[in-house]
Amino acid sequence: MKENRLIFYIVLPLVMVLGIHITQGPRWLNNLMGEKKAYRGLASVDLMEAFNIDEGGLRELDFTKNRAFKVPSLFMYPNYFFDDVLTVSTDPRSVCLSCQGGIQLGEVIAFYFPGKNKKIGFGRVMGLPGDEIEIKNKDVFINGKMEILEPLQNGNSKLNLINFEYFKSNIKGIIYVIVKDPAKIEKESYRLQSIPAGHIYVLADNRDHSLDSRTFGAISITKIIGVEIGMSNQTRVEKTLSRLKPRQ
Repeated sequence: MKENRLIFYIVLPLVMVLGIHITQGPRWLNNLMGEKKAYRGLASVDLMEAFNIDEGGLRELDFTKNRAFKVPSLFMYPNYFFDDVLTVSTDPRSVCLSCQGGIQLGEVIAFYFPGKNKKIGFGRVMGLPGDEIEIKNKDVFINGKMEILEPLQNGNSKLNLINFEYFKSNIKGIIYVIVKDPAKIEKESYRLQSIPAGHIYVLADNRDHSLDSRTFGAISITKIIGVEIGMSNQTRVEKTLSRLKPRQ
């Protein structure tokens, strides 16, 4: 009798609870399967935390369509260092020029350099199809408006590889730092040019020591690998800005 009561009051309810749980699946799995995540191509919350990326404003993309690359040069210094690992989304919607939520000004992209060697580079989008780009004395004008640069003072010798001048810029809410080399005294000038359909114009953050659209022209959409969605380290811009202050 006692054994029957034990089965009825303890074992049977336990089996029922476990059965429901197994049938429905664990909560984390239900949430993952039943809700659409907006992580710009990252596969999990763990990756979000590892890359130190906020959820706000992120694109809804296919989790599986992303690739990781090591930064091969200092063309994007000081925001990205040599051998930093960048993850880019290769989802077709992220590299689309006409889609809502496609490539935006200020974003960093991975692309194949013109030619047949399949060499990969990174650059910041400074012009979209139809935009007019002009460079006067190293100043960039987008559709007649000059890129606003806030001079910064570097008080950290470890940050400065050489005597660069630092500037903070903000395009479409994307904040980043560029550097100019005062030792390179020649002034670059490029006549006004309109970005053709199906192309974008990219500039490196290390403006005086890099290869970008000033050298090889606008990039065809067919050369774009993906849009940067995360780093293997804390956001480099935040680290850089924490070591800089407005120039007096």
